[in-house]
Amino acid sequence: MTKIEATFCKRDDISPAIVYTPGEATMAAEAGMDERTALLVDNQGTADCGILVEAGDGLRRAVGPLHAAAPQGQRRAFVLDSMRFKKLEGEQRGCFVIKLCDPADPTKAFGGTAANVKFALLKL
Repeated sequence: MTKIEATFCKRDDISPAIVYTPGEATMAAEAGMDERTALLVDNQGTADCGILVEAGDGLRRAVGPLHAAAPQGQRRAFVLDSMRFKKLEGEQRGCFVIKLCDPADPTKAFGGTAANVKFALLKL
């Protein structure tokens, strides 16, 4: 499973260059201590893409996963709440798990080219 590289932003200073990771069917992103984590999605492909952020196993897991669409040719941002999405146990402990899927149905596979959907993680 590919891990999305994080860019650590500094207060009152410019961030380092943001590094984008090509998408795969399932990816992991290092979670923080709170919701000061933003996931950037740049869909450079020719198809709309669904993004599924799995529910974690923390206190707010009952809210459930997040399913959203990233339209072709557009950039989107998500602020990830660690209490809702962070995995506290198991193989992906300390991470968010992100999956590419159909934009209308999270149970169906993404029909486009995953590598054309780029991801970046900002730690604020």
